[in-house]
Formats: sequence, C-alpha cells, structure tokens
Amino acid sequence: MPDFYFLIRWLCKVIVKSVFRDVNVINPENVPLYGSVIFVGNHNNQFIDACVLIANIPRQVKFIVAEKSMRRAVIGKLASVIGCISVKRPQDLKFKGIGHILLDKGDVKITGINTRFRLDVQIGDNYYYH
Repeated sequence: MPDFYFLIRWLCKVIVKSVFRDVNVINPENVPLYGSVIFVGNHNNQFIDACVLIANIPRQVKFIVAEKSMRRAVIGKLASVIGCISVKRPQDLKFKGIGHILLDKGDVKITGINTRFRLDVQIGDNYYYH
C-alpha cells in the first residue's frame, strides 16, 4: 500500500472514532486480502461510508465515484490520489430540452413543438416532464 493510503487510513480511523461510539466488523476473517471483492455501503453519507470501509478493511479499498464528484476540487483530487474510478451517472447526464412536449391524456404518442427530439432523444431514453 502506498504511504499516502496509510495516512488516509489513519485519518479515516480518527474520523470514525470521533463520529461513532462503536463499530463492529462481523467476521473480518472472511474478507480476502487479495483478489476482487465488492463492498457495499448503505449510503447514509458517502464520505462516512468510505471512511468506515477504509478504516476497517485490512487492504486498500478503491471506490466508484460519480464523475460529478471527481470534478470537485478537494474531493476529486483526494479520490484520484487513492485510486477511485469515476462513473457517469444517468442523473448527471440529464438536461432540460428546448420546445414543448404535448401528451394527451391516455395517449402513448408524444408530440413536440420546436423540439430537437431527433437529435436529443434516442430509443430507450427516459424523459421527464412537468
């Protein structure tokens, strides 16, 4: 493990001990020290989830991080230094289109006025309107 990761692990242990009274790892012997493994956090807070995992897993942990978070100054730099993998989330790709969408009640056909449907929308895409 790189020296910087040891520093991050130490920092995470300090944070976890200051936030939580007690953290119990059940069956830590079942965590393989080598090879692929997936850990899933319950996302109460993405940063606390990461700290809890880094502090309690006896191997280097790398995370999947939203590309949007990787563009943040401090978080993005820290995430890239510890080897996080960025992913594009569907909700980060959405954008407000131009024009107006008409959907008659009970109809399954969308009619657009001054839209760019043929350029902006592909088969299988989701759309939202209000």
